Amino acid sequence: MKERGSEWNKWDLHIHSPYSLGTSNKYNGITIKEFCEKIKEKEIKVIGLTNYFIVLEKEYKEIKENLGNECLVIPNFEFRVRDKNKKGQYINLHILFNPKIPISDIHKALARVALCNEESRYCNLDDIKAVGLESTYVEFGSLLTEINKDFNEIDDFVIATPYYGYGGFRQDNKPRSIKMEMKYDKKTHLILGNNSAKDVFSKDRIYELKDDEDNVINYIETKVKPTIKCSDAHELEKIGDYTWVKAKLTFEGLKQIIYEPEIRCRISGENPDKKLAHKCIESVQFIDSEGEFTDKVIHFSNDLNTIIGGKSSGKSLLLHYLANTINYKYALKQQFTNSNLLKEYILNCYDKYGFSKKEDFEFKIKWNDGVVYKFSERQTVKDRNIVYIPQSYILSLTENIEKKSRKILGKFIRDILLQEPESNSSYGEFIDNVKELDGLRDNLIDEYFRIESEIIKLHKKKREIGDKTGIENFIKTQIKLIEELKKKSNIDEEDLKLYGNLKARIEKANNIKSYLTEELNLISNNVNDFIYNLNNTIDSNKYKRKNFNLKSSKALIDKMNSILNVAKTELSGLYNEIPKEKNKVEKKLKDVVTQNEDLIKPIRLKIKDRGKIEAIENSLKLEKEKLSIIEKIDIRIKNELREKQIQTKEKLFSYYKDAYNEYVKIIESLNKRGEDFSDIELIGAVKFNYSRFRNNFYLSFFNLSSTANKDLKTLSICKETVEGLPDVVFEKHIEEIKNTFNKIVNDEFVLKKYKDKKDCVKALLKDDFFDYWELKVGNDEMANMSPGKANLVILKLLIELSEANSPILIDQPEDNLDNRSIYNDLVKFIRRRKVDRQMLIVSHNPNVVVATDSENIIIANQKDQDKDRENLEYKFEYINGAIEDTFRLEKEESEKVGVLESMGIREHITDLLEGGEEAFKKREEKYGF
Repeated sequence: MKERGSEWNKWDLHIHSPYSLGTSNKYNGITIKEFCEKIKEKEIKVIGLTNYFIVLEKEYKEIKENLGNECLVIPNFEFRVRDKNKKGQYINLHILFNPKIPISDIHKALARVALCNEESRYCNLDDIKAVGLESTYVEFGSLLTEINKDFNEIDDFVIATPYYGYGGFRQDNKPRSIKMEMKYDKKTHLILGNNSAKDVFSKDRIYELKDDEDNVINYIETKVKPTIKCSDAHELEKIGDYTWVKAKLTFEGLKQIIYEPEIRCRISGENPDKKLAHKCIESVQFIDSEGEFTDKVIHFSNDLNTIIGGKSSGKSLLLHYLANTINYKYALKQQFTNSNLLKEYILNCYDKYGFSKKEDFEFKIKWNDGVVYKFSERQTVKDRNIVYIPQSYILSLTENIEKKSRKILGKFIRDILLQEPESNSSYGEFIDNVKELDGLRDNLIDEYFRIESEIIKLHKKKREIGDKTGIENFIKTQIKLIEELKKKSNIDEEDLKLYGNLKARIEKANNIKSYLTEELNLISNNVNDFIYNLNNTIDSNKYKRKNFNLKSSKALIDKMNSILNVAKTELSGLYNEIPKEKNKVEKKLKDVVTQNEDLIKPIRLKIKDRGKIEAIENSLKLEKEKLSIIEKIDIRIKNELREKQIQTKEKLFSYYKDAYNEYVKIIESLNKRGEDFSDIELIGAVKFNYSRFRNNFYLSFFNLSSTANKDLKTLSICKETVEGLPDVVFEKHIEEIKNTFNKIVNDEFVLKKYKDKKDCVKALLKDDFFDYWELKVGNDEMANMSPGKANLVILKLLIELSEANSPILIDQPEDNLDNRSIYNDLVKFIRRRKVDRQMLIVSHNPNVVVATDSENIIIANQKDQDKDRENLEYKFEYINGAIEDTFRLEKEESEKVGVLESMGIREHITDLLEGGEEAFKKREEKYGF
């Protein structure tokens, strides 16, 4: 049978035997074998074999033999006592005796207990039959007095009494006798009932004792008690109600639910252990170690396993092999927070145990689902993980944090948060998103200044063409001069009119040619922009594609890029058509001009001063072309380039805000992991790195002595010192960024020599946000905590925020904690976490082992280390079992089996751990027994 310490099993401590006395027996002649087969069928592992007043030796022996090792039988004597409840029923009292006590010895003690309804009649089978079972009852105090003469309460027997229901000391919810309820509450170890009764006894109770005038004269407090549900079966079909109990299948195991009622029993139809099979280690084994290690399989509980032993006994070594076999790289990283220690580790680690050069043995881990991991295959990537906290690991972290800044603390907290795969994946996506936004902002800044450069070129071109107002005035005077010359010429009105029309046609054709050039240039630029944006989108999609896991998603990205490539090809074709279209239209316009020039020649010959007029007209034509170009440049700058620049700037700041929002979102996501903390407040916030920004922007780009830059000094983003790490008020922050941007691009600030405006703007809009994390316990921030308190908080963090459901391996969590913190904080934390996580803890502290109610204790021992603690065969030996395993062999017997097998787990704890016996007493006295 596998020894895994205390395990969950079905217990029914109130089953009447087929030999039960009285008329309530409804078994109707079934055999003991049928009775026992029903119990086996229901998979009940412990029964309280019940009979009224007397459990017969015959029934007890027969049922034990038929159940064999499949079920423990505890004799349960059910008494009717003199006290009555509000319904007038005698209270039913159960006494369950340790099966090690012979039934005949119990009968001898009961033979001294008088039956209350008859003189000189006692609690034995003959007298009970003579009086009649239905009329038999005893006095509670007398019963306990006689039993206590021969037996010890709890060690030899426990008392169980129903609360509600038939024979209960509080039969219903109506007013009751406070004194009587308190009397049975104080004397009872187990409550027989259901979840309604459990609600009452799962907390401390205070009774008010009053005098005849209803004045309170005293208060009596009673402690938490276990409530167990039983079948109270008097017939075969009723067998089936039970309570799940986590304990060894022994009377000592029964005692554990008295000491640990909250975590040792559950009234439930299903096994309370809900841990997943692939998240729990079933056992480990050393193989072929040539006498170094025992080859005995060491089994683990799904709950809390504590490893204890003397100095250099192999406790940490066992944890070391576990961690390295499951996740080799992670285990090394945890052991060496300082990577320089790695060489020293490789050289010296195993010297502590004397086999640094060989390690040719095998270490095997078996999980609950049957999967096996081997130490020899430790460097193979595996899909299961652990949380491993080696000795001194937490201390090295707290010392590191104390020496450095709050940002180091924040990074440490974030690193712990990211140990959970889903959070790590989310953070990876967040990093990808902000990096992509960095690239998009840089591209937009490049685009903004490309537009600005084009605007500057166009303004330069305008200046080279001339002054618009001067050209307009010149054109007006020249038109007036031509009109005057025409009036003096010798042509008639009709020719003059025709001349004007033909000139207008020629001018129109020339204007169309000019417009054509500008418009086709604009189309070319737009097509170029589209192609540029398509290239960026295609590149961005290729980058995003890496972040998708599913083939179908990657296929859709590829399809999108294929469509975009087709569009790019089409646009490139269109770009190549533009010059052809220009040549085609220019040819038509040239034909129009030539045709009209031919028509105007005869009229021009008639005009007096025609040479002068032609010269003025030619000059006028050039000036009008200049004016047309200037007007088109103005329109393009205003309606196209400036508008595009505004849109680019708006998009640029939108991407800057998007980056900030990415930080907000990831903080909200990770903050959810701290919502369930009962005593730790996890605080995440968006911060701005003022120091880095000041160095990379303000100090790098600006002439600080220039009066033009004095406004920069007043900005919060450029201040020399910023107290603490203030949260970002984004509306105010972005307003300062925008205003600074405008002043930079409008040359209101003076840059250092050889510094570029575009680079300055990139520094301004660089993502200098960061996600910051801190902790509070009450009003105490982690940065201000004592080392001991900080150690405990870090331990809680490492476990609470680590990968969900994985086994937790901790080497001496009590290090650097005082006894008060261990008992009040560490123990409570371990008790809470072991409910949903398998834990393996190396410890020297008895409270970590006993007060946590460790389900499985592993004792480690090395030969020749401690006097009187010698192994039988191997250098390193291990044994494991439940805390309720208790015995001690005589010296001669112990020498035959070795120290580990010579005593029970309880005795090992008291021998190995200073204060172990005190820890047991403290635990057992907690509930006032």
